[in-house]
Amino acid sequence: MKLNYPKLVIFITLLGYSVALSGQSIVIEDREYADINGKLKDIFDDSFDTDCLDVSIERATNLSLNGISTFNRGNSEFPFDTGFVLSTGQAQMSIGPNKSLRTSSVSEPFGGIYTIQEILDDRIGTVGQYSESKAIKLRFVSQTDFFNLNYIFASESYKVGDIECFDGDSSKQDGFAILLTGPGITPDTFDHDNDTTTPEIEYVHHGKNIALLPDQVTQVGLHSIHNNPECNNLGFQSYFIEQEVGTGEIEANGRTVPLTAVSPIIPGEVYELEIILTNRGDNSLDSWLFIEFAQKPIVPDLEDTYFICKENTNSNNYQSIFIDTDIDDPKYSFQWFLDGDLLSDQTNNNVEVFVPGEYSVNIVAPNGCSRTYSFSVVESSIPFDLAYSLSGELFTNQQTVEISTTGISDYLYSLNGIEQSSSTFTSIAPGTYHLVVKDINGCGEAGLDFTIVDYPKFFSPNGDDINDIWRPNMGNISKDGNVFIYDRYGKMLNNFSLKNGSWDGVFNGNRMPPADYWFIINFKDGQVFKGHFSLIR
Repeated sequence: MKLNYPKLVIFITLLGYSVALSGQSIVIEDREYADINGKLKDIFDDSFDTDCLDVSIERATNLSLNGISTFNRGNSEFPFDTGFVLSTGQAQMSIGPNKSLRTSSVSEPFGGIYTIQEILDDRIGTVGQYSESKAIKLRFVSQTDFFNLNYIFASESYKVGDIECFDGDSSKQDGFAILLTGPGITPDTFDHDNDTTTPEIEYVHHGKNIALLPDQVTQVGLHSIHNNPECNNLGFQSYFIEQEVGTGEIEANGRTVPLTAVSPIIPGEVYELEIILTNRGDNSLDSWLFIEFAQKPIVPDLEDTYFICKENTNSNNYQSIFIDTDIDDPKYSFQWFLDGDLLSDQTNNNVEVFVPGEYSVNIVAPNGCSRTYSFSVVESSIPFDLAYSLSGELFTNQQTVEISTTGISDYLYSLNGIEQSSSTFTSIAPGTYHLVVKDINGCGEAGLDFTIVDYPKFFSPNGDDINDIWRPNMGNISKDGNVFIYDRYGKMLNNFSLKNGSWDGVFNGNRMPPADYWFIINFKDGQVFKGHFSLIR
């Protein structure tokens, strides 16, 4: 399997650190927990990108509630913004500045963590005495082809005599290991008989300590990162930060710069990770291991559904839309798909969409974690061919107006500013109306004006000045037009202006007999009404 790994072998960040003054310390987030298991679950949920790393806690050895805690940078210039700290003593005691030699008030036994014993005894070349050893073992399955963990090792054993020296008081060298076990991991071995011609033997833990210097051989510890001039093994001084008394963001005589434990792994396989920290040779000089919380990949700001506006009913032309992930980090990469097919020319953090369909974007974060997000693009439109019809008895005071369109969306209907989701308006009185139909998906709106009029259902032209003439009741309607009156055979008997005309029941000087008569109103804006009424004598 090809690993996307060469650029990620290991990296060490060298920064210009400012000395932290009193009050500019890390902050220990000392929350209340009922037991260590609940505390660990909370910590590791924050520590890892759980979408791409399925993590479970296998066991915690010699770990009490006060031996581990989360922290944040606070107002200090500590390199890690947030993370958790593992302590041989108490996590709370890691708060800076460095006041004096910090000794733990808790003395815990070795606890049988022989893994770290064999590593340090082999490293230093002597058999040591161990106390306050802490270990956390995790099991994980990763989606990516590498694993990495950023850490800082700090200790009060720094600058105390010649503890850092192999030829000095090395029996008191505190130490740690970050052990990885699983498919493709070559276990560490040691020279058990000081004879390089004989085969080396695997450590009992059968894992690999990935807390290494850039040479990928030298393990990180007091012996390899320090600036003690008394030591022949002077170490990698550029990776060491000395904290004089009264300075520093944490309580320690010295610490490393941020380092990264990293290893290639096989996606989908099961691995075990064990983090171990111990006191060696004494139970008073504390040490701490600061682990940075993994930066969670940015989640794109995407909707489940987007709408693309169709331009008209007779074509498949759409007004294109841009869909943006709102991820501006150049370290992220993007692949866009339409109906499962790769859009090979689309690699930006946004995409211009021209047609409806099922879309997805595969986003690869800087840590190699890949996620796919899916969404639908659905066609919509303004209302095309907007029309209305009147139902019930024509021109009554309780008119029903039915709106029809040929659009492809759900619409909101507004009549003189009164909005509703139904296309039917009931109990509409005579008057002039402005109709607006709006696409709920944002494609726009269409509108028209129309008029509903009232009229007498009968009239009696008998000279008593009561209902002697017939004309539509226009009320406050200002629209102009013409009225045409017909008998039942369709013969036009009269026509007059809607503004000032009327009919008195006479045609060619003759009074028309009682009967039903029909009319048509032609408004000058093109609107047409038809109906009938009765003449009574």
